Amino acid sequence: MKSYSWKEVSGKPVNLTDANTAKATFTAPSLSKESTLRFKLTVDTGKDKTANAIVNLLVIKYNSKSRHQKDKEKVNKYKSSITANMKEGV
Repeated sequence: MKSYSWKEVSGKPVNLTDANTAKATFTAPSLSKESTLRFKLTVDTGKDKTANAIVNLLVIKYNSKSRHQKDKEKVNKYKSSITANMKEGV
């Protein structure tokens, strides 16, 4: 049976939801400037094989009421979610 384990390894601490699934989620922390959060994913196939991946996620300060096109473009560029799609037999 395949198992997943997400852990935050650096950055402003967040509470991971579903950290034992392929797709963990969290609410981005309130920041005064851009910050990178780093996560480690470990996948155990249950067949004596494990795989690790590091995911870096840039969190930016964004004012949803901003009228600046530059801010909106930056958000669209960095929109992301932490998702892992591991192939069978890892």
